[in-house]
Order: sequence, then C-alpha cells, then structure tokens
Amino acid sequence: VISGRSQLLSMTLPANSKEAKAARTIYEQSHRLSDLITSLRMFAEPPKADRKPTSVSMLLQNVIRKLRQNMTDVPSGCEIFLQLKKEIPPVLLDEQQIIQAVLELMHNALQASPRSMVQLSAVVTPEQELMIQVIDDGVGMDEHTLAHAMDPFFSAKPAGRRVGMGLPRAQQLAAAHGGRIELRSQPPAGSVASLLIPLESP
Repeated sequence: VISGRSQLLSMTLPANSKEAKAARTIYEQSHRLSDLITSLRMFAEPPKADRKPTSVSMLLQNVIRKLRQNMTDVPSGCEIFLQLKKEIPPVLLDEQQIIQAVLELMHNALQASPRSMVQLSAVVTPEQELMIQVIDDGVGMDEHTLAHAMDPFFSAKPAGRRVGMGLPRAQQLAAAHGGRIELRSQPPAGSVASLLIPLESP
C-alpha cells in the first residue's frame, strides 16, 4: 500500500519538485523494507530447494542479464566476465534460488570497488561439487570482515549501503541445496567467493 500510494503520488506532482522527490524516496525505501522483511522471513523459515535439471551456463547468463538490467550497480570502467572452460551437464538445482544467491555474490563483489573486473565462472570439482566462483580485483576484506561477513546486518561499508543481508541470504540459499559459501581475500588484491553445491544425479 505504501509503495503503490507513493508511486501514484509522485506521478501527480511536478517532476523535479521537492514533494515528488520525497514521494519517490518513500517508494524506494518501501521496496528496501520489503526486501529486508523477505530476508528476515528466510531466516525464520529457511527455504527448501525445488531441484530440477538446470543448465549451468544458461543460469549464469541469466545472472549477467539481470545485472545488466541495473547497470547502476556496475562501477565505471569495470568489466563483467563469464568464464566456462567446458560445458557442465545439467545439474539438479532450484534455478531461481541459485540465481539469487549468485546475484548476491556479484553485488557484494561490485560493492568492493573493483579496479577493472568481476569474473563469474563455474566448474565441477573432483569432490563432485558444483563450484560457482565470483572473483573481483577490489579492495578485499580484512580478517574482521571475513570473520563476520555471514552475520546478518554486518557490513564494512559506511552508512547508506545495503542492509548487510546479501551474503547471509546467499548462505541460506546454498544451505537449502546442502551447500555452502566460502570466502577468500588478500587485501588489496581482491576477493574470491565460492558457492559450492554437492551434485545430485538428474
């Protein structure tokens, strides 16, 4: 109701007026609040994965497509690369959950002030796990940040950043598949976030 009413209100006001800007702020923050409530409900009621045979390459392409629909998240001069050294056979996944988890890892990498690139890749490990990796050449994470990165509401960013639920949400979605998130970082050389999911035969 708040979102809909504020959007209607902003459409009736002069485009650049203070009142229109205030209405747009209410609209934007209501979406932010909705996102936070969704994240909190995920912790109260952990999601279950509806696993179906999924093309990993198509899944990763969908992640890139969704990112490019909101180019404001991509810093100027930063390139996003998708690397698949070999085709991966269909994997049993809840596609929408894994897309969301990978998007959270990508957003986290893009918030790390990457100097030139964020790379997305996927391989099957010798331990028969699907490993989706996000590599950035940003500022990296110190030991304190690494130790608390999965804590809800934690963020090393200053005020005005996202609410600090991205990585915990990704961890919940990975756990729904019996998987996990692993983080490595060596400031200022960037970070590597790995989403690992045990394979099930289609």
